[in-house]
This record gives sequence, C-alpha cells and structure tokens, in this order.
Amino acid sequence: MTKIPGHHKLRQFEFVADFYLWGLLPTQHLVYLDREFSNQGLMSVANVSIEEYTTFLQSLKTFLSLGIYSVRTFRVAGYGKEVKDMDFPKGEGP
Repeated sequence: MTKIPGHHKLRQFEFVADFYLWGLLPTQHLVYLDREFSNQGLMSVANVSIEEYTTFLQSLKTFLSLGIYSVRTFRVAGYGKEVKDMDFPKGEGP
C-alpha cells in the first residue's frame, strides 16, 4: 500500500447493515464516506479499507431466521489529514 505524504492520522468507524430475503433487500446501502471521515476531523483521506464481518449473535440471528434476516457489520478505516494539518492559501480555509 502506497503512503500518501501527510496522511498519517488513522480513523475508523463501524456501521451495521440489515439485509432481508437472503440478502436481496435492500438492493443498496448508502454510506457517505466523505461525511463520516469529515465528522471525525479529516479533510483528505487515502488508503481506505472496508472490512465486513459478523458477530456470533448476528450469525445466530441469520441461522434462526433461515437466512431471511441477516445482519452485517462493516469496519471502515482510512489514513488522512486532520483539518488543522491542512495547508490552506492565505485567507482561505476553515
């Protein structure tokens, strides 16, 4: 993985998504990564990774519902520049 200069602050967040009818519904889950990372104080993000996993309890719910209901947890991580680390032209910036 290539390091981007100045992108050294690691930030992570997780979200849970519910699926129904063996994963057919909903057809998409929207997550705005720019907003999520911005809420954590980052202006620029690189080397983003997304990991999907299920906990034991989530797997049990899927098994007991015969797959009709399924829960997945997603962990998103990225390296970025904090707002205070950004170089803004004079008179511009936050």
